[in-house]
Amino acid sequence: MIFRKNKPYKDNKNKMMMVKLLLTSIAFLIATSTFASGSKSHEAKNHDIKDNKAIQQFFKQPIFKSINIDNSLFTGNISKIVQDSNGFIWISGTKGLGRFDGYNIVNFTSNKEDHNAIEKDSIRTIAPDHNGGIWIAYNNSGLGHYNATNNQFSHFPHLPSDKNSPASNTIRDIVVKKNGDLWLGTTKGLDHFNVREKVFTHFLTNSEKRHANWIFDLTLDKSEKL
Repeated sequence: MIFRKNKPYKDNKNKMMMVKLLLTSIAFLIATSTFASGSKSHEAKNHDIKDNKAIQQFFKQPIFKSINIDNSLFTGNISKIVQDSNGFIWISGTKGLGRFDGYNIVNFTSNKEDHNAIEKDSIRTIAPDHNGGIWIAYNNSGLGHYNATNNQFSHFPHLPSDKNSPASNTIRDIVVKKNGDLWLGTTKGLDHFNVREKVFTHFLTNSEKRHANWIFDLTLDKSEKL
């Protein structure tokens, strides 16, 4: 009997080693690919998060824009900015009254020849009524009102001989009640104005201290308590 040399055995062994090496290489490639994919996914996720944060930050930051900066109203001091029930923005100051519609400003200034114009250009404060109109506290010239229906102004000055007028021409603050009536803070106490009846009611303290009846600010709570 003739025995052959062990070459086939060696060849099989070599083949097995090559197979193992091939499988190891494949496994390494798969692992590398998975890691790269996961890394890219993580980077993409971080990128998305950064983008979302950038978008959120963008919307959090206010955007400022100058409006009609050459308008004569802005050459003086601005005393108050309010929005009426129709959505218009009203601006008062030492150079009159302005109404902003989102695009342009319409100026209202005093005119001695026009009885329907504002009484005085210097305005201390304003407050919107419930019908698109504006209540006006002039500097040392009493109370005024803009009627949005007929586009006219009316005036309620302090008259020393008439108790049914504002207690003072210096009105420092105005608040409007739900029924449309007014509370007025003046340098001579507190006034209530019944708008429908056109009746003023005056309230004073009994204090003898100087400026005891000076009222600078007013506010109403939810139950309309002053």
